[in-house]
Amino acid sequence: MRESVQKTIGLKREIAVIVGSTASSPYLWRKMGMALSETHDVMVPNLWNVQFEPRWRGGSRFSLMDDALILKSQLDEDAGPVHLIGHSYGGAVALRFAREWPERVASLTLFEPAMFGVLRFLQDNGGNLFKEVYNVARMATTAAARSEQKSDVRHVVNFWHGGDAWSTMTDAEKEGVFLTVPKMGLEFLATLWEEPAHADYAALDIPTLIFRGADASIPMQRVAYRLSRVMPQATLCTFAGAGHMLPITHAEQALPLVINHIRNKRHARRIAA
Repeated sequence: MRESVQKTIGLKREIAVIVGSTASSPYLWRKMGMALSETHDVMVPNLWNVQFEPRWRGGSRFSLMDDALILKSQLDEDAGPVHLIGHSYGGAVALRFAREWPERVASLTLFEPAMFGVLRFLQDNGGNLFKEVYNVARMATTAAARSEQKSDVRHVVNFWHGGDAWSTMTDAEKEGVFLTVPKMGLEFLATLWEEPAHADYAALDIPTLIFRGADASIPMQRVAYRLSRVMPQATLCTFAGAGHMLPITHAEQALPLVINHIRNKRHARRIAA
């Protein structure tokens, strides 16, 4: 059984909550967590899973709200507003949490949030981009239901990482991806079927820092850009040479920006790195 990771460091007033992507280990965020722990408590919550606890056992269509609620259940009601840091699907959960309980969010830091429902807003090729992501989601759900998964999983991995990333992975890394596929399929569909209105994001008057990689997939880049244009206190930071895993591959460059954003909680201009 996977060890439950919900760790608080120190006894500070404010809390930074790191919500990772489906396939990432909480320990990948150790450097950021330790840096933030100098001024904040740091928490890495567990979302719903299909193999480990807390285990999703179905009964209704899975939604982002299900993970937003389990995130809420792990936060102390008296803790005050928290700083949400989310990557990929974790960024989508952070956004859903912020829409539902904005008074509980001091700031948002979003690394390529997988809020694919935003593609519905786009007039320029948005429909085709939505279909592209839907096809990847279908591959993920098909892979979860079939004993022979490799072809579909390869497409899913390559969507996130670019090129033929699957061929560069070790056997151990591939096995780790297989374990995440059942939940990944649920998450893809949850982000696609999320249909907030344009006004819902415009109402999120929360200091927000959004990262995107210049080499990430077009749907991911368009989602990040659109959110940055709609949310009133959003800053968009684009990293040249970075893909979807930029919080890992470009941690050294991103970390100072994240720390400054959280500590200052103020709007800044769009920047490129």
